[in-house]
Amino acid sequence: MISQTPIKQIAAIHDLSGFGRTSLSVVISILSAMGIKVCPLATAVLSSHSRYKGYHFADLTDHMQPVIDHWKELNTSFDAIYSGFLGSHKQIRIVQGMIDTFKNNDQFIVTDPVLGDNGKNVRTNK
Repeated sequence: MISQTPIKQIAAIHDLSGFGRTSLSVVISILSAMGIKVCPLATAVLSSHSRYKGYHFADLTDHMQPVIDHWKELNTSFDAIYSGFLGSHKQIRIVQGMIDTFKNNDQFIVTDPVLGDNGKNVRTNK
């Protein structure tokens, strides 16, 4: 069931791509225009979207948990948690822990771990 509570603040867990209209550069703009306070948690910095050949990937896995810990110290809460690009299995565990830490009954959670499937079901390739 989707919460009927308005979303005022969201944790957006995603990469930041320097070239290509995707990731946090788009998410922050769109959600902010909707009046939602976006708290970004970057998973990686990429020189371009991964669709482009030869992109540079800077892994931010080791920086994610300290950010989450600081948010806990600030006693913040989120009406929604959104995860996009995750660059490693370790990041999956970190995001699972974050969801467990900040979960509440009226929260909206969206996980979108794979966008690179070109609109096809990866399992069936249809």
